[in-house]
Order: sequence, then structure tokens, then C-alpha cells
Amino acid sequence: MGKSKRSKVKESKPKKEVIAPTRGQRKRLDKKERLEAKRIFLEAAKKKEDVLLTGTALSNMGDMKKALEMAARVKVKKKINPRDKKRKVSQENKDMKHFKAVVNCEPFQADPLAAIKKHLETSYQLLEMKQNIKN
Repeated sequence: MGKSKRSKVKESKPKKEVIAPTRGQRKRLDKKERLEAKRIFLEAAKKKEDVLLTGTALSNMGDMKKALEMAARVKVKKKINPRDKKRKVSQENKDMKHFKAVVNCEPFQADPLAAIKKHLETSYQLLEMKQNIKN
């Protein structure tokens, strides 16, 4: 006659082991990574803004000099063609000599930003003169 309704008990199947994230998981992970990158960028921008407002970036040239000299001493572990290595070493030596000359320059020590501004202005004028001569 009538069918008796039995309550169905669902048997829990063992879940599959996730080897790779699903599409949704990948999207959420990507969104988190982008948000973290944005947060890091904003923090860096805030620090840079603070440096620009306080003027501490160029106030301590000794630290900058030490950091650049240390970076010049760092050795790269790559296979480099000996000619390229010689060329690179000679260019680094020229750059370090130039950097030391700039750091020891009295106008640069007195006011670094004004010295850089003056250098850029004169360089731009020379460039314009060369372009006018060619044309």
C-alpha cells in the first residue's frame, strides 16, 4: 500500500585530496596576493613621502657612499665572458671614480640638490646645442 518514508542517511564519502587549487581558490589567492602587493607599495610610497618631506634622503651621504661601495664589492656568481668581465670592471671603476669625484665636490657637499639641478640644466643645454648643430 503506502510506501514508508525512510529517512535517508547520507554516508560521508572520503574527500578527495586536493593536489592543485581549484579555480576559485586560485582566484582568491591571486586577489590576496594583489592586495598584499598593493599594501606593500602603499607603505613604501608613504615612507618615500616621509623621506621627501623630512629631507633625510640626501642628508647623510656617508651612508649612501658606504652602501654603493659595498654593492660594488658584491660578486655575481654567473659565467661571464672574460672580455665582458673586463669591460664591466673597467666601467665600474670609472663609475666609482666619478662618484667619488662628485661626493668630494664642494658645491655638492654644500647643497646636493642644487648641484644636481645645475648639472641637469647644463647637460640639457649641451644636448640642445648638439641637436641644433645636427639640424
